[in-house]
Amino acid sequence: MAPCVSREMASGPPKDKAESVRVLKRAVDLGVNFIDTADSYGPYPSEQLIAELISLSSGLVIATKGGLTRTGPNQWPVIRTPTI
Repeated sequence: MAPCVSREMASGPPKDKAESVRVLKRAVDLGVNFIDTADSYGPYPSEQLIAELISLSSGLVIATKGGLTRTGPNQWPVIRTPTI
């Protein structure tokens, strides 16, 4: 397992989506098969990029967490409902 974090995604979508997918795909090509994500890393850009990666790759293990979202800068409300 190797860490691969884009702090850029914590504040919205990446500036260059194609480059982000290329980097993720290259990581998979080099043997990375475990990707950790969460609603709190976005919301949404991380999951959208990983969804695109999944369509290009197989054998990935995706870990995710729920219950923490990021609604804005320094805002991390806890959601305690099973619908998340």
